[in-house]
Amino acid sequence: MDRFDRMFEALGGAYGRLVRASLRHRYLTLLVALLSFVGSVFLVPLIGAEFAPATDDGTFSVRLETPAGSSIDHTAAKARQVDAVLRTFPEVERTYATINSGQDASGVNTATVQVQMVPAEERVRTPQDMTEPVREALTVIPGIDVTLGVSAGPGGSGSPVEVTLTGDSFEVLGGIADDLAERLRGIDGLADVATSLQDVEPTLAVRLDRDAANDLGVSLASVGDSLSTLLGGQEVGDWTAPDGRNYALNVQLPEAIRDDAASLGSLPIATSGGQLIRLDQVAELAPSVGPSEINRQDQARTVTVTANLSGKTLGEVLPQVNAASAALDLPPGYRVAQGGEAEQLAESGQSALVALGLAVVFIYLVLASQFGSFLQPFAIMMSLPLALIGVLLGLLIGGSTLNIFSAIGFIMLMGLVVKNAILLVDNANQRVREGTNLYDALVLAGQTRFRPIVMTTLAMIFGMLPLALNLHEGSGQNAPMAHAVIGGLISSTLLTLVVVPVALTFMDALGRRVARWFPQAPDHGAPAE
Repeated sequence: MDRFDRMFEALGGAYGRLVRASLRHRYLTLLVALLSFVGSVFLVPLIGAEFAPATDDGTFSVRLETPAGSSIDHTAAKARQVDAVLRTFPEVERTYATINSGQDASGVNTATVQVQMVPAEERVRTPQDMTEPVREALTVIPGIDVTLGVSAGPGGSGSPVEVTLTGDSFEVLGGIADDLAERLRGIDGLADVATSLQDVEPTLAVRLDRDAANDLGVSLASVGDSLSTLLGGQEVGDWTAPDGRNYALNVQLPEAIRDDAASLGSLPIATSGGQLIRLDQVAELAPSVGPSEINRQDQARTVTVTANLSGKTLGEVLPQVNAASAALDLPPGYRVAQGGEAEQLAESGQSALVALGLAVVFIYLVLASQFGSFLQPFAIMMSLPLALIGVLLGLLIGGSTLNIFSAIGFIMLMGLVVKNAILLVDNANQRVREGTNLYDALVLAGQTRFRPIVMTTLAMIFGMLPLALNLHEGSGQNAPMAHAVIGGLISSTLLTLVVVPVALTFMDALGRRVARWFPQAPDHGAPAE
């Protein structure tokens, strides 16, 4: 313990000499701090940005799609091939395949294989690391389109890149979506580019011959009503069984006729004159394909273009995605908007900026009321930008990104780093009131508060280490918060102990200059005349 005390006394003496040197070279000290802050900003592109870090839950999924019209047996055979390829990876423990089920239910030509990996301590690669080798291995299976999905934290396992196109015509939207998809495929870092129109189902198109229909007195509405009743069915009444139970009576063609194009062509259609004609007299029936579902937003049809990330963060590819969207030649009435994680990233970024702004305002109000000064809080709050230097360095060294969790860590950090400056400035103010000049008061205050400042900082850092090192399975998603707090504490503590005393001298000089322009407060302690 004595050795520990002597070490702190030696560090305190060295710190006192450092403060005296910085006070003698005030402009140089501020210049070094400013250059450090500006230099840290250039680390942002190296760190990257995303809404939330990917979590290692040991699972990922493979969605495969066979050509439209494929039978369930054909899709099942392809799913077994995919399953066989997946089981060649030592990281795969078990798989579970479904066809046309769950959220991906868009026809019997789609299947999903859920993959459970071995425990984290028995493997090196994460689910995110598995996507590229799995995607490469599945290229040996012909006749399928493959999309891989991994857990993306609060955002689920959806595609991180999602662009929504809105308009009136599916034909026009399809052309725009194909153009955008082709542009996205040329962006390095994107994979599994797809459009919602790719999920198609076989249909039977009824193309009305308008000239023949007008000659025979058949309207499009009458054709639609007839087909709706005969194919979709129509409830015409109720029937009470002898046992007292009620049953709804539904009129509908038998399934065998509904699936036969030749039989549908002979369906009767009523003309305006009351006569009956065959459907194939005014319409052509031809096999076709159509979207598995029709999505609408604000009463307009929408088509979504999605993509997964491959080796890059969302923040790295988002500018190129925005450029590709802006380069589209959109007809009047059609628009494009970002969705998915990009939309969440923008919204969370705005919320974080608002929270940071409010935190700065509230911190200033509290400090101004505590110290009875409008200028001293600015010197204390110099520690806030100094913390950002360590935050960015901590994220870079820890391999984390700028995300919602690191933003929470920085907001937490604001109160912690201001606390160190408060201890320093408050002690200096007490010594000034006792008659010590400001420079000596700052040196003595630094030496006095050096130990409690360092000890509280070390306590917080060691408390955050288990979270930063991801010692427990499932805590990796919160690691960016710990990286931000630890890095910010280190940089703010080291720089605050030097920069805040220098900033306080400038604030004191500024206060003396502007004091002449303001009336002096009355001295209530003076004796009455």
